[in-house]
Amino acid sequence: FRWMSVKILLVLALLFVGSPAVSPIVAQWNLAKQLGVNLDFDITVPYDEFWFEQTLDHFNFDSTRTFQQRYLVSDRNWGKPSMQVPLPSGCPGPILFYTGNEGDITMFWENSGFVTETLAQKFGGLVIFGEHRYYGKTLPFGQESYQSQNLGWLTSEQALADYAALIPELKRKYKAETCPVFAFGGSYGGMLTAWFRLKYPNVVAGGIAASAPILQFYDTVASQWTFNQIITQDFYCAGEVRKTFQRMMTMNNVPGWAQLSSVFNLCPPLQSSSDFNNFLGWLTGGIAYIAMIDYPYPTNFLVPVPAWPANATCDRFVQAWSASNNLLAGLAAGIGIYYNATGSVTCYNIASNPSPGLGDIWNYQACTEMVFPISQNGTSDMFWPAYFNLQSTIQGCQQQYGVTPRPDWIIQHYGGNLLPSGQTNLKGSRIVFSNGELDPWRSGGVNSNVTTQTDLVAVYIEKGAHHLDLRASHPQDPTSVIRAREIHTQYLLKWMKEDLSL
Repeated sequence: FRWMSVKILLVLALLFVGSPAVSPIVAQWNLAKQLGVNLDFDITVPYDEFWFEQTLDHFNFDSTRTFQQRYLVSDRNWGKPSMQVPLPSGCPGPILFYTGNEGDITMFWENSGFVTETLAQKFGGLVIFGEHRYYGKTLPFGQESYQSQNLGWLTSEQALADYAALIPELKRKYKAETCPVFAFGGSYGGMLTAWFRLKYPNVVAGGIAASAPILQFYDTVASQWTFNQIITQDFYCAGEVRKTFQRMMTMNNVPGWAQLSSVFNLCPPLQSSSDFNNFLGWLTGGIAYIAMIDYPYPTNFLVPVPAWPANATCDRFVQAWSASNNLLAGLAAGIGIYYNATGSVTCYNIASNPSPGLGDIWNYQACTEMVFPISQNGTSDMFWPAYFNLQSTIQGCQQQYGVTPRPDWIIQHYGGNLLPSGQTNLKGSRIVFSNGELDPWRSGGVNSNVTTQTDLVAVYIEKGAHHLDLRASHPQDPTSVIRAREIHTQYLLKWMKEDLSL
C-alpha cells in the first residue's frame, strides 16, 4: 500500500516491469547487480500477454461500454506436474489465478515465484495473472482514465467482477472447463483473493490470501495502534528514533526548517509548516516501507535494499549518531537505506514517489472504500502522537476527488465485523490467511483460525515480512516461511481431493 499523509500504506510494488523475455528496465537490473543485490526471482520467466474485452460496469444493465483488460499467461508447466495431483477427468492441471492489485501486473508476476514457479511445476498448473482495472496498462478510458468523471468504476467490487467474468472465458479458451481455479494475492491483492472466494465460490475453489489486512477497518478486532507498534518492534534502535522525533516536533519553525533541510539535505528546502508535515510523512513512509520489506536477503522489491534492512537502518543510525552526537544526523543516515540505496542521490526531494511503479490512483480508493484507521501515540510506538481523524480525511478526499469516503462499507459488504462473542464475522470457506511477524499489515490481518471446519485458517510466519511466502524460495528463507508454503500446498491438495470426491 502507498503511504499517505493520513497514514495509509499502499501494498506493494516493484521497480521491475517487463515483457516475457526481459524487463525493459534493464538499468535497474544492472544497478541491483552492482549493489550486490541478489534477486531471488527470475526476470526471464516467460509469459504471454493477452487482452480481454471487459464490461465497464457490471452492475448497470443500461450500460454496454467495455474496455480492454490485460492478463498474463504461462502454460509451460500445464499438464506436466512433478507430483501426483488429484484432478477431474479432462483437466490437465489446476488454474492458478493471481488477483492483480494496485500496480502493473508484471510487477506482481516477477515477485510471486511461489505461484509462477513452485506451484506451477508441482501441480502442472496454468498460471494466469489478471490486471486490476485502472492500473498498469488496463486503463478503461486510456489517458483520460484518471479524470474525475471517469473514476467512479474504480472499486474492488468491479475488479472482482472483472475476474469473475474473465475466468470462465479463459476456461473455455483453454478447454479447461473441468479444472479447479485457485486464487492468490498479496497485500491488497490478498484482500481481493479473500473477497473473491467469499463472493464468488462458484468461480474460485479456494485462495491463499497473503498479508491481507481485510480487518484494518472500523468495527473489527483490529486496533488502530498496532500497525505502528509492529514497525517499532522491527527496529532495535526504536528508542533513539523516538527521541529524534520528539526533538523534531519542536522544530516546526523557520530555524528548524533550515536545520532539518541542511541535515537531511533536502531539495527544495522546507519553507512552511505544510512542508514540515510532508517531511514527517516522507520519513515515516520510508520507515514503514523498510519494515514491510524486512526480508532476510537483499531484494529489489520497492528499491534495492540489503538483507534485514531494518537492522541495517539502525546500524547506520547508530554509527552516524555516535560519530556526530547528533540524533538528526543518525536518522538522516538511517533513512538512506531506503531512499538512497544507490548512494547516488545528491539531495532528497520529499515530493518524489517513494514506491516507483505504483499508480497514485490508489489514493482515490483510499478516499472511497479503503479507509484504514491507523494512529500513533509516541508511547507504544517510536513516532509522535497523531490520531486518525475521519472528518479531516473526508474533507481532504472531498477537496482532492470530490468524493466522500464510506468507512463502514467494506465490512458491510464483505464481512469481518466484530461479534459480541469476540469472534470475527467472516462467513466462507477455503481461505488460508498468512501473515508475517515483521509485517505492519499483520495488524489488520486474520491472525487466528476463524473456523477449521470450513478451512478459514491462519498461518503465522515468524521473521516474515510482507507476503514473503509468495516470493520465490531463497537459501536464506526462515524455516517458518518454508513451512508456510508447505501448508499452502497441502491445503490446495486437500481442496482438490475434496472436489474430486464430490
